[in-house]
Amino acid sequence: MRKLYKGAIISIGIIATILFLFYPIATYYTAIIHERIAISDKTGNQVSFYLNDKYIGTWHNNMTYVGDDAINDRLFNSSWTGSFWNYIAIGTGDGSATNKSRTALVTEIDRQLATFYKPADAQWGLNYTFTFASSYTIKEAGILNANAGGTLAFYVWNLNISVTNVDTLKISWQGTTNGY
Repeated sequence: MRKLYKGAIISIGIIATILFLFYPIATYYTAIIHERIAISDKTGNQVSFYLNDKYIGTWHNNMTYVGDDAINDRLFNSSWTGSFWNYIAIGTGDGSATNKSRTALVTEIDRQLATFYKPADAQWGLNYTFTFASSYTIKEAGILNANAGGTLAFYVWNLNISVTNVDTLKISWQGTTNGY
């Protein structure tokens, strides 16, 4: 019995060695590298307003949920077919505390192609000066990636800027992109 047991162990050992040497062994590893990239939705992003070239205030910029998703697609998805975010729109609609869920301005009155500028490393900006044919109270502004429709990436909703047909309203939208 002992010889049979010893023979079985030797046979299993030989078979295991042969399988180890001749059986293809493949090991797959998934490496997850966490590198945080942020288009800052904190104090680094702000929107400054100038009425008739006079500074009237700075508001906090809010990135929308759809904007966050679309920008990530633009950065990392090679099949992205969308456009760049370079249109500033203004409106008279009342936003709300759910502004991050917004996909469009509430009541858009004008949208224009803005001028891009780069004030420093990891910073970006868009400028546009609006002129008016009527009087309005501008209550909202946003950055979109098309001259009509498109994706609303950034939104400011708590404005209260009165303009008339002789006024100009310059919007300077500034942001910071960083890794942290």
